[in-house]
Amino acid sequence: MRIASLVRKSRSFRRFHENREIPMNKVTMWLESLRFLPSARNLQPLRYVVVRSAEVREKLFPLLGWAGYLKGKGTPQPGERPPLYVVIGYDSRLSQHPAIDIGIAAQTLLLLAVSCGYGGCMIGSFDEARVREVLGMQEWFGVGLVVALGKPKEKVVVVPLEKGVEYYRDEKGHHYVPKRSRKDLWLKTL
Repeated sequence: MRIASLVRKSRSFRRFHENREIPMNKVTMWLESLRFLPSARNLQPLRYVVVRSAEVREKLFPLLGWAGYLKGKGTPQPGERPPLYVVIGYDSRLSQHPAIDIGIAAQTLLLLAVSCGYGGCMIGSFDEARVREVLGMQEWFGVGLVVALGKPKEKVVVVPLEKGVEYYRDEKGHHYVPKRSRKDLWLKTL
């Protein structure tokens, strides 16, 4: 699949087929690929925690903020929750400012997932101390993002941005995401 096609297919999915696990060999391949990503100053501070067990997923789920614009209606219900999380963390002893690395890793992870027929959602709203506690991680482990992954159970549609940036759902549960046009983003060529 061409990279442009993967980018267009990579949406923020928030509803999944909870009972359809992602095979561990795929997850291993994805994490192995993340080793080769560029890193600011080549510090390579990122560390990953894969959450597969139902017990830990149940503890992690209520610590995450889902789809703020939908005011609670975007939170996956039982049976729609992700079967896998990858917590993108960082070693704070190596870097206090890993945002660039985290963004590169999260987007690459989603593209890898889409290339295999899965989807995901980057979650930046969470209780860091409690997430660290649930994961059993030391104080130096900074939580950068939580990436929910699974087989998407919803349809996400990109629409032109006309009224506002807030995403929304229709009565059928289809998720709509307004996007700015290229002419709005491309300011000039020099």
